[in-house]
Amino acid sequence: MMSRPELLVRNARGAVVERIPQLDQNYAIATAGVDYDQKITATTKITDKLLVDAGSQNTLLSNQLAFVVKISTKLAMSLGYNIQDNTHPPAGIKTLNSTEMVNLVYAF
Repeated sequence: MMSRPELLVRNARGAVVERIPQLDQNYAIATAGVDYDQKITATTKITDKLLVDAGSQNTLLSNQLAFVVKISTKLAMSLGYNIQDNTHPPAGIKTLNSTEMVNLVYAF
């Protein structure tokens, strides 16, 4: 027996409070992206990654901006901001989402 995909709506504790059935959808999407970085000094740089997923029924735009500072030859700290815009999200989901990030980056 195959199950139909569904959207799970969770409360703040992670418990499922609602199940929204989703229709099976088969359609093509196109993906395009731009990855940019600019070195400011020997130890700092700014990066920006833009991604667009576009289809006939929905478009998802995602942009991640980060400021990266090298601490040592192996470690860096990254402060970032990510924003996503979804033109037609499932019911109960916001169209615009943002996230602030602080990362410790280790280079192998």
